[in-house]
Amino acid sequence: MSSLIKYIVREALQSGQLTARDETQIQRLFQRGCDMEDIEALTELQLAVEVGVVKRVLDNRGNFLFGDR
Repeated sequence: MSSLIKYIVREALQSGQLTARDETQIQRLFQRGCDMEDIEALTELQLAVEVGVVKRVLDNRGNFLFGDR
């Protein structure tokens, strides 16, 4: 995992938390372009969030970046 997207994903998987700041950074990096390894990392993160291994952390206003789930 050498790209910044993959680094953020690895940190989220290790900590069990994904912050709104992390989500914003991932979104910006993704818009700039990514490779297949980034997409695979994002898929792994999505699955980890879905099964509850990684928790989405609320921002200081009590909101998730991409809407409440």
